[in-house]
Amino acid sequence: MLKSLIVKLVVKSRLSIRLENIKKEIIKSELLSCGKNLNIDLPVTIKNAQNIFIGNNVGIASFVHIWGGGGLTIDDNVLIASHCAIITETHDYNAEFIYKSYQKSPIYISKNVWIGSHTVI
Repeated sequence: MLKSLIVKLVVKSRLSIRLENIKKEIIKSELLSCGKNLNIDLPVTIKNAQNIFIGNNVGIASFVHIWGGGGLTIDDNVLIASHCAIITETHDYNAEFIYKSYQKSPIYISKNVWIGSHTVI
Protein backbone atom coordinates (compact mmCIF):
# COMPACT_ATOMS: atom_id res chain seq x y z
CA MET A 1 0.00 0.00 0.00
CA LEU A 2 2.80 2.46 0.89
CA LYS A 3 4.67 1.54 -2.29
CA SER A 4 1.52 2.17 -4.34
CA LEU A 5 1.08 5.59 -2.73
CA ILE A 6 4.71 6.51 -3.40
CA VAL A 7 4.38 5.46 -7.05
CA LYS A 8 1.24 7.60 -7.42
CA LEU A 9 3.00 10.63 -5.88
CA VAL A 10 6.02 10.22 -8.16
CA VAL A 11 3.83 9.95 -11.26
CA LYS A 12 1.78 12.98 -10.18
CA SER A 13 4.97 14.97 -9.50
CA ARG A 14 6.41 14.11 -12.92
CA LEU A 15 3.15 15.09 -14.61
CA SER A 16 3.08 18.38 -12.71
CA ILE A 17 6.64 19.18 -13.81
CA ARG A 18 5.78 18.39 -17.43
CA LEU A 19 2.70 20.63 -17.30
CA GLU A 20 4.77 23.50 -15.84
CA ASN A 21 7.31 23.10 -18.64
CA ILE A 22 4.53 23.16 -21.24
CA LYS A 23 3.08 26.35 -19.71
CA LYS A 24 6.53 27.99 -19.78
CA GLU A 25 7.03 27.06 -23.44
CA ILE A 26 3.61 28.49 -24.31
CA ILE A 27 4.50 31.78 -22.60
CA LYS A 28 7.84 31.94 -24.45
CA SER A 29 6.18 31.23 -27.81
CA GLU A 30 3.70 34.09 -27.35
CA LEU A 31 6.41 36.73 -26.72
CA LEU A 32 7.42 39.18 -29.45
CA SER A 33 10.99 37.98 -28.92
CA CYS A 34 12.70 35.83 -26.32
CA GLY A 35 16.44 35.46 -25.77
CA LYS A 36 18.36 32.53 -24.35
CA ASN A 37 18.08 31.31 -20.76
CA LEU A 38 14.71 32.77 -19.77
CA ASN A 39 13.72 31.29 -16.42
CA ILE A 40 10.09 31.64 -15.33
CA ASP A 41 8.86 30.46 -11.93
CA LEU A 42 5.13 29.82 -12.19
CA PRO A 43 2.60 31.16 -11.53
CA VAL A 44 3.00 34.41 -13.46
CA THR A 45 0.50 36.54 -15.36
CA ILE A 46 1.55 38.01 -18.70
CA LYS A 47 -0.97 39.95 -20.79
CA ASN A 48 -0.34 41.10 -24.38
CA ALA A 49 2.82 39.00 -24.63
CA GLN A 50 3.03 39.79 -28.35
CA ASN A 51 4.28 43.28 -27.36
CA ILE A 52 7.04 42.06 -25.03
CA PHE A 53 10.72 41.63 -25.94
CA ILE A 54 12.87 39.70 -23.45
CA GLY A 55 16.65 39.49 -23.77
CA ASN A 56 19.13 36.84 -22.63
CA ASN A 57 19.56 35.52 -19.08
CA VAL A 58 16.32 36.89 -17.65
CA GLY A 59 14.68 35.50 -14.52
CA ILE A 60 11.03 36.09 -13.63
CA ALA A 61 9.99 34.89 -10.18
CA SER A 62 6.57 33.63 -9.20
CA PHE A 63 3.54 35.89 -8.77
CA VAL A 64 4.86 38.52 -11.20
CA HIS A 65 2.20 40.36 -13.23
CA ILE A 66 3.12 41.96 -16.55
CA TRP A 67 0.75 43.95 -18.78
CA GLY A 68 2.56 44.50 -22.08
CA GLY A 69 -0.07 46.31 -24.15
CA GLY A 70 2.02 49.49 -24.34
CA GLY A 71 5.21 47.64 -25.26
CA LEU A 72 7.87 46.26 -22.94
CA THR A 73 11.56 45.58 -23.43
CA ILE A 74 13.45 43.66 -20.78
CA ASP A 75 17.13 43.68 -21.71
CA ASP A 76 19.80 41.10 -20.85
CA ASN A 77 20.68 39.89 -17.34
CA VAL A 78 17.53 41.13 -15.60
CA LEU A 79 16.07 39.57 -12.47
CA ILE A 80 12.47 40.26 -11.50
CA ALA A 81 11.68 39.21 -7.93
CA SER A 82 8.36 37.80 -6.79
CA HIS A 83 5.16 39.82 -6.52
CA CYS A 84 6.26 42.58 -8.93
CA ALA A 85 3.94 44.36 -11.37
CA ILE A 86 5.10 45.88 -14.65
CA ILE A 87 2.26 47.85 -16.19
CA THR A 88 2.49 49.49 -19.63
CA GLU A 89 -1.20 50.35 -19.84
CA THR A 90 -3.57 52.02 -17.42
CA HIS A 91 -6.40 54.48 -17.03
CA ASP A 92 -5.85 58.19 -17.64
CA TYR A 93 -6.12 59.84 -14.24
CA ASN A 94 -6.50 63.27 -15.86
CA ALA A 95 -9.61 62.24 -17.79
CA GLU A 96 -13.06 63.39 -16.70
CA PHE A 97 -14.18 59.77 -16.40
CA ILE A 98 -11.23 57.60 -15.43
CA TYR A 99 -13.06 54.32 -15.96
CA LYS A 100 -13.70 55.25 -19.62
CA SER A 101 -10.13 56.30 -20.34
CA TYR A 102 -7.17 54.21 -21.37
CA GLN A 103 -3.55 54.99 -22.10
CA LYS A 104 -0.46 53.02 -23.05
CA SER A 105 3.23 53.78 -22.67
CA PRO A 106 6.28 51.64 -23.44
CA ILE A 107 8.71 50.58 -20.71
CA TYR A 108 12.38 49.77 -21.20
CA ILE A 109 14.28 47.88 -18.48
CA SER A 110 18.00 48.11 -19.21
CA LYS A 111 20.73 45.49 -18.83
CA ASN A 112 21.86 44.12 -15.47
CA VAL A 113 18.85 45.29 -13.43
CA TRP A 114 17.47 43.57 -10.36
CA ILE A 115 13.84 44.51 -9.64
CA GLY A 116 13.15 43.84 -5.96
CA SER A 117 10.12 42.07 -4.56
CA HIS A 118 6.78 43.93 -4.61
CA THR A 119 8.07 46.65 -6.98
CA VAL A 120 5.49 48.33 -9.22
CA ILE A 121 6.69 49.86 -12.48
